[in-house]
Amino acid sequence: MSNNIRVVRPHRLIPGMTLALDLEYNDTVLLKKDVVLTRKYIEKILKIDETLSVFIKGDFKEDKNIQNFIDESSKNLKNKVHVLENMSNNVKTIFNDFEFHSPQSMTHLKNVQNEIAKEFTDFRNTLVNIIGRDPNNEYLYSHSINVAILSYMLGKWLELEDDELNNLLYAALLHDIGKIKIDHTVLNKINKLTQKEYEYIQKHALIGYEVLKDIPHLDRSVSMGVLMHHERMDGSGYPLKITGNQIHKFGRIIAITDAFSAMNTERSYKKKYSPLKALAIMHKESLHKYDYTYWNTFLNNMINYYTGERVLLNTKEEGKIIQVNKKHLSKPLIVLDDSQVIDLSKDKDRFVVDIIDSE
Repeated sequence: MSNNIRVVRPHRLIPGMTLALDLEYNDTVLLKKDVVLTRKYIEKILKIDETLSVFIKGDFKEDKNIQNFIDESSKNLKNKVHVLENMSNNVKTIFNDFEFHSPQSMTHLKNVQNEIAKEFTDFRNTLVNIIGRDPNNEYLYSHSINVAILSYMLGKWLELEDDELNNLLYAALLHDIGKIKIDHTVLNKINKLTQKEYEYIQKHALIGYEVLKDIPHLDRSVSMGVLMHHERMDGSGYPLKITGNQIHKFGRIIAITDAFSAMNTERSYKKKYSPLKALAIMHKESLHKYDYTYWNTFLNNMINYYTGERVLLNTKEEGKIIQVNKKHLSKPLIVLDDSQVIDLSKDKDRFVVDIIDSE
């Protein structure tokens, strides 16, 4: 397989690109290998599935139009980093607003919610920005933004109505608001927590509910999502230790996005996991811990978005993900920069360390 094969999402296809592999959908070949894409072909692909992985021939840098597109995307990525930093600062203001019942609290919350809906429509680029980014010692606020964006993505994939999606965004933004009343020396402790300290921090879910439950014009579903985001389907969560559908829908959604975001972030007391490793760990727990439908929707879409991404191996080699197998989520099929194709599920010595920026 040529190293010049690229994986392109349908909304980034450009007429004149040539298919490197058959384009398949639900085990049906839509277009054969070596077909040159036209505008009509691209429109049909977009109508079928906007998340398809399309394998394209050639070095993108040889095409001026495509290189311009890449340059523009890079510029947009840098802009999104700036937007995320501003959002994190705004969340800090929002937490203070709600703590002291500021009359501006709902206005500020709506502003951030609107900005997320406006700025993060390209979910692939969004993942590049939010996963593993440096929290700059403001983990509570950057994590809240990450969870809100991931929850917004999952809500979209679940086809929630607009009003429900907005309330989900509120709940995700505020899911850790109870931590503003937790002693920061415990919350930001570098060393491993004692059992007593761990139980103390667990109170943040109930505290957050108490902060929000009587806020005028804030839908009850928001405070329910905050209260229940650490509950698990088998009753092993907290603070209520309830099971299954007793857990509010927002609690079941944020349970997934909160755990995924946390696993992908470096903290003083733990190393971060690569996104694929985090998905693999969560998948093992999903049967008992997470809502089956929500988890599978999240997993399937995340696999689609990570197909085609560049990865760094423990051997310092770099390559590109060709295919992700659900049975071996952290061991995908990849093509190295020297054109060697490797099935990591059959290679005991090599594994993915991290997703890295594309060329």
